[in-house]
Amino acid sequence: MARKIVIYFLTTLFIVSLASPSLAQELERSKMIQDIFIASSVAYSNFQEFIARQGTELERTELESFMSDIKNYEIVIYSQNAIYIISFVPKMYHGRRLRGGAATYEIDSKTMRILKFTPTK
Repeated sequence: MARKIVIYFLTTLFIVSLASPSLAQELERSKMIQDIFIASSVAYSNFQEFIARQGTELERTELESFMSDIKNYEIVIYSQNAIYIISFVPKMYHGRRLRGGAATYEIDSKTMRILKFTPTK
């Protein structure tokens, strides 16, 4: 299902780009969006595995269960020089902002490899 959405999104973006007066700019923008998607996918997969390894399901408290589900994180993405920075920040838990539990990835924009992973406690 996710692949169909991505393919549809990229196809739609490409068709819109063809209708644009500045095709080169739109294609460059399309490439940038695709690169951001790939970089965020790399970080997402890695972080999902990381939080799943924290404790065992039988021993987890309610908070630990919350923190082990990637749906409970907000994702912030930006680029700086030739690096994409992707941060995962826990959503509010019972109406309160949590301290710790976040993580930041630095992804090389050319190789799409993780350069640095920084979890917070």
